[in-house]
Amino acid sequence: MGLFNTWKEIMFNPINFYGKLSKKDQYAEATKYFLKVQAIVSALLLITMGLIVSAAIAFGGMADKVIWVVLGLIVAYPFMLLFAWGMLYVGAGILHLFVLIFSGKKGYVETFKVVAYSISPQIFGVIPIINYLAMAYILILQVIGIKKRQQLSWGKSAAVVLIPAGIGIVLGIIIYFTLMASLLPLMALGGALT
Repeated sequence: MGLFNTWKEIMFNPINFYGKLSKKDQYAEATKYFLKVQAIVSALLLITMGLIVSAAIAFGGMADKVIWVVLGLIVAYPFMLLFAWGMLYVGAGILHLFVLIFSGKKGYVETFKVVAYSISPQIFGVIPIINYLAMAYILILQVIGIKKRQQLSWGKSAAVVLIPAGIGIVLGIIIYFTLMASLLPLMALGGALT
């Protein structure tokens, strides 16, 4: 169907898209789509970070350091893609655990496809405020996909997606505040030394 047409179908007609996915297609097509979209997302993120850091360095009088920032970002690019690819399998595994808890019986590959294709809104992830809407739409696409591919009810599909997302948010908040609490004494010590 082509990258743009697939993206458009997922974004604007997800019920139809998930309903007509081939059962024969296992991992290949979903993985290719995921990696193409992730390559675009990673490139946009690196360009944005590069521009911000470069501007800060240039205005700070260290323009000669910009080249090192750009080179560092170029080196980081393939590692970002590799990490995202690995996390695709982990994320699908976690989601599939909840599919099993809620009596889904269609197999890991169907959950994998849902997770791989639901990345579509992440293209807008570099835009402040819209990135939150993109993340919410990813969850909506996953609920729709789980319902269609695992043949669960809307309620069970929502629970499959929202429970692990909620757990992840709570863990993220706990880790954030734990790190901040451990850094406060160091920041106070640094202030006392100056």
